[in-house]
Formats: sequence, C-alpha cells, structure tokens
Amino acid sequence: MKVFDKKARVIAAVDIVLFLLVVLGYTAFSGRAETKKYEKVLLPEGRAPAKILFEGLTVIELDKRAEQWLLKDGDLDLPADSGRVNAFLKILSESQSMEAVAGSKASWSSLGLDGEAARSVSLFDETGYRLAYFVIGDYSVALGKLFVAFENGDSYTMPGTLASYVKGQRSSWLDLAPWTTQPRVDEVEEFFVRGQLDDGQGSYRSFDYTIQRKMQAWEANGIKLDTGKVEAVLRSFIAFRATDYAKSNVPFLPKLKTELRLGNGRSMELSLGERLEGGQYLAASSHRTEAFYLPAWSVEETIQPLEYFISR
Repeated sequence: MKVFDKKARVIAAVDIVLFLLVVLGYTAFSGRAETKKYEKVLLPEGRAPAKILFEGLTVIELDKRAEQWLLKDGDLDLPADSGRVNAFLKILSESQSMEAVAGSKASWSSLGLDGEAARSVSLFDETGYRLAYFVIGDYSVALGKLFVAFENGDSYTMPGTLASYVKGQRSSWLDLAPWTTQPRVDEVEEFFVRGQLDDGQGSYRSFDYTIQRKMQAWEANGIKLDTGKVEAVLRSFIAFRATDYAKSNVPFLPKLKTELRLGNGRSMELSLGERLEGGQYLAASSHRTEAFYLPAWSVEETIQPLEYFISR
C-alpha cells in the first residue's frame, strides 16, 4: 500500500511539472508572438520618389520626369505605366502587417532573400537621397506571405501583395498603348487608311479610303457604311496595344498609313511597316517617339478594306 501511495505521489508530481512546463511554454510563446508582430510602412509619409530601382537577376529603373514615369532601357527612355507605378507606391505608403523571422543576414539564404529569388527595391528622391530600401524573397509556408528584409539584416513575413510588382517583368512596367490619350468613338470624325499590308503569305492587301461621320452615320465617297462595323473597328484601333518597343537602331520603312481625325482638330496617326517573323508589325505613332511592335492578328482584324464596311 505504501509503495502504491509513493508511486501515486510521483505520478502526480510529474503531472504537475508537465502542466507547469506547458503553461510556461505557452506563455513564453505567446509573449514572443506578441512582440514579433509589427505594423510597418515601407515608404515614409510625405516622401515623393523620383526614381525606383529593382535589382536582382535583371535590373529595372523607373524615373519620374514632370508627371510622367519613364523606364530606362539603354539609350531609350520608354513610357512607363504611371497607373501601375502609382498603385505600387500607394501600397508602400500603407501600413503592412509583419511578423519577425530573424535578426541577421545569416538566415537570408534560406528565405530566398539572396540569390536568384531575391529582388531589392530602392527608392530615391530627386536629389538622389535614398528614401527606402528593402529586399523581397521567397513565399513563406503561410499562404500569401512573403519574406522581406531590411538593410540592418532583420527579416519578416508580410502579405504577398507586393510580389506581382517587385517580381514583375520589364514589360509589366511599360505603357504599351500607342496613344497618350484615348478618345471616345463619338469624338472621331474621320478615319483615313492608305497603303499596303503584307498578309504574311507572300502577297499584299491594298487600301485607299477615308471614312467620314455624317450626323450619326458613316459614309465614304457618298456610300453609306455599316455603323456597327465602322465603330467596332474604331474601338479596336483606339485600343491597340504593343507587345514591346523597338530598339533605336531598328530600320523602319512605312508601308501603310492610318489616321483618326477628331472633332477637336487633333489627330492620331499610325504607320505600319513590314510584317515580321513571329507575327508582328513594326509600327510608329504620332503620340510616341519610339517605334513599337503590334501583334499581326490585332492589325489584320482592325485594318479592313472599304468593302467590309459597306451595308448590304
């Protein structure tokens, strides 16, 4: 009986010790969890960046000139998508919920904060002063969380909202619209087309016509045209989107010229060259200083012969 009582006391003591260890462990973990959670703003309030630099396997540099953002590409300053840049800066200026992961650069490799997965972000003001710097790494095990680190070596997890921006390709930052402004169809008064298009099969289609608005209808040389078809083509023309800009030394020989003439006296001119291998046309716009590439399918669906528009 004494032996049984002794064993019971030992078991009870062990249970108490285990219980206390669990309580202490939970308390310590909870305390650490609370102290490791932060709210951080990546871009200080009131700071206006004039340059954004993404560095990793590739380098992307965005510079602000007046109110326009440009992407540096060798000797070219290409138009950047200002809406995308401003959306990125807005996220940086908002408070981000972060949780500490490590306090030194020794852990960066395991978090993808150096090597091929890493991309650093630097923001500078117009004087060249660096306003912010951080590094984006891999996704954490937690769904939607991203590893981020700062110059002092501290690393955290944060929501993955920035990933599509920071890890985006060069083309994702370009403004690939041929036009700096996009008018409404009801602002168009005339549509002019003249020249030839290579059909990609060894022959050419020829064009020479001007479509004019007459009240709420359209006509060419006194011939009434199908309003639905005309306005569908105009919408497609206005919505053209390039795949990329051409290098400055690429030769360009116009084969076809088009122009939208607006009621306010402005115009939108577009010239097209030869159809290239890979299904693209080299093109130039009166709104852009750089030539660019348009997908052949979008050009060929938009530039139609006059017969296409004639009402049946």
